[in-house]
Amino acid sequence: MLGLIAVTELLGMAGWFAGGAAAGELVIRWNLTPVDAAWLTSAVQLGFVIGTLMAAVLNLPDLIPSRWYVAAAALAAGVANASLLVVDGFPAALVTRFMLGVCLAGV
Repeated sequence: MLGLIAVTELLGMAGWFAGGAAAGELVIRWNLTPVDAAWLTSAVQLGFVIGTLMAAVLNLPDLIPSRWYVAAAALAAGVANASLLVVDGFPAALVTRFMLGVCLAGV
């Protein structure tokens, strides 16, 4: 069971690093500055803080069974991460990265 939890956590949180891996391509495609590229990472971290705060205030981990909570959060994180493929500009990318962080708070 511990191995399953570890793999779930690893795969669930992998989206955090995907934007960093794609940042070089996005810098070229959208002509981003280094500060813009840094915001792609910072947006995930800010979303994670906000998501954690929302989950705590709404008491979500105690209200929703943990397997469903983590599964739904991981699925939503996957959707948020995949949406980075279809956005066509930096502002929309920031929103997708922020939403990824919010979702990862549940993972």
